[in-house]
Amino acid sequence: MIRKGILEFDLEEPDARDAFKRAVLADDAYMVLNEISDEIFRPARKHGYPDRRIQNYINDLDQKLRDGEQNPILEVLSLLEENFRDILIEHGITLE
Repeated sequence: MIRKGILEFDLEEPDARDAFKRAVLADDAYMVLNEISDEIFRPARKHGYPDRRIQNYINDLDQKLRDGEQNPILEVLSLLEENFRDILIEHGITLE
C-alpha cells in the first residue's frame, strides 16, 4: 500500500506563501535544531564546550560562586545566543 501526502498552497495569498516557505524549509530547520542541540546543549551535559570562551565563563562562574561574587550567567547566555544565531545564519534560516 502506497500512502501519499500532498500539501497545497494558494501562492497568491501572502500567508500561504509564508506557510509554503516554512514547509519547504522544514527539513533544514529540523537539521539546524539538531545541530543546536549537539553543539550548544549537549556539551554542557557531556565533555564541555569546544568554544573556549563559553567553557572559560563556566569555569569562572564555578570559582566566583565559591568566592561569593556575582555570577557571570548573563555573559554565558549571551554567548549561547550568539552561537544559536550563527548556526541559523550558516543554514540561511531566519526566525522572522
